[in-house]
Amino acid sequence: MNSSNTDENLRLFFGDDRSKGASFEDYTQAIHPDDREFVIQRHAQLLAEGGPREIEYRVVWPDGNVHVLLAVATVVRDELGQAIRTYGTNLDITERKQAEDKLQLAYQSLSYHVENTPLAVIEFDKDLVLNDGQNVQKKSSAGSVRGTRKKIYTMMTFASFIKKTYPL
Repeated sequence: MNSSNTDENLRLFFGDDRSKGASFEDYTQAIHPDDREFVIQRHAQLLAEGGPREIEYRVVWPDGNVHVLLAVATVVRDELGQAIRTYGTNLDITERKQAEDKLQLAYQSLSYHVENTPLAVIEFDKDLVLNDGQNVQKKSSAGSVRGTRKKIYTMMTFASFIKKTYPL
């Protein structure tokens, strides 16, 4: 983490508050308390091992808003291999993380319903031929289905239907 005081970097860490950002400690204090130790460790790792390195972490603005940053940084070393400077970029990915969270919740909801919602299924092949696994009834020219047996699974979850219909 480089304490570069560009306008954009100040905005990413402190929102509209321009009274902060003069010291490395200002930046460290802006990091969410739950992420702070991890970020400090990663910064030390960057200095020891070089880069580039990526890290995602949260910052808390003075107004209490929490933002997620993606930081990419690397180290410049002198001829003796000593770290003399870090440089990189920070990007506010808060909206992306919120969208990912919503997508994850939607996936969990869909998964729950696929696993637990009973449904009735009538199975036809690609030619709209009803197949009950034993008898095949073809549609007549009048559009009715010859035969009386139909493959109907009732009160079965979608997941159970897939496992029964397409066994491994």
